[in-house]
Parts: sequence; C-alpha cells; structure tokens
Amino acid sequence: FYRGLFCPFCNEQLAGYQKVLGDLEAEGIALLAISVDPPNLAQTMRDRHMLTFPLLQDPDLATIVAYDVKAPFLDLAAPTTFIVDGDGIVRFKYVDPFIDTRISPADIRDNAIAINNGETPVDPLPVEPQGNAATTWANLKR
Repeated sequence: FYRGLFCPFCNEQLAGYQKVLGDLEAEGIALLAISVDPPNLAQTMRDRHMLTFPLLQDPDLATIVAYDVKAPFLDLAAPTTFIVDGDGIVRFKYVDPFIDTRISPADIRDNAIAINNGETPVDPLPVEPQGNAATTWANLKR
C-alpha cells in the first residue's frame, strides 16, 4: 500500500520495487501496489518510473480498511508492505508510523523469496517511536 503519487517516499519505494521485480518474477512471485490514486495518477506514477507491475486503485478505501492500514486522520493508506503466500495467508507485514521510513526493496525481495521457499521471513528491525509518534505507532502496530 502506498500513499499516492504526491508522496516522494512512495515514488522512491515503488521505483525500488521495479528494480527487484525481475528477481521476484523469476521465483513466481507477483507484486502489486494499492492506493487511493485515481487511474490517471496511477498512470503518471507508472510512466514516471516505468513500472510494469499493477497499481490498483482503492478510491473508497475498502481494501485499505479491510487490511487495517488506513492512515490516522487521512483518507489514504499508511505505507505498508504485506507478503502474502500462495494460500492467501499474510506471512509478513511492515508498517511504519514515519512516512519516510521504509523497508528496503531488497529486504522485501529476500523475505518474499524465503517465504516462497517455505522458510521463515526475517522480521524487520523495529522502529521505536518518540514523542507524538507513539500514539500513531500504537494505532498502526496492531
């Protein structure tokens, strides 16, 4: 899940995912991204970074809410990465209350390949919230 075209950190992350996409596809792993962006903004994101994986739209936030990744006080997703296995079971989730902190595409690739091979993923390093972020962290960590 990504916040939208307006987010420079999302732009950087999706471009990074494109760089590891070949490794994922070689293992039979699919990649997709979801945001509230309408089709024209998703197309701009796709064109800007030459993305070849699907960018799905969730304008009514149904999927964002169903996966419990709605950003507090905003009608968009918190930056979140899930790895879902072939049986549809979430095996890995990374969400961070700080919009500029992301797990690296290489770490996502390595964890996805490990899960695909029946191995246990490596948990990302926890981020310790400070100040007002602690409340946001508590809401997002669930």
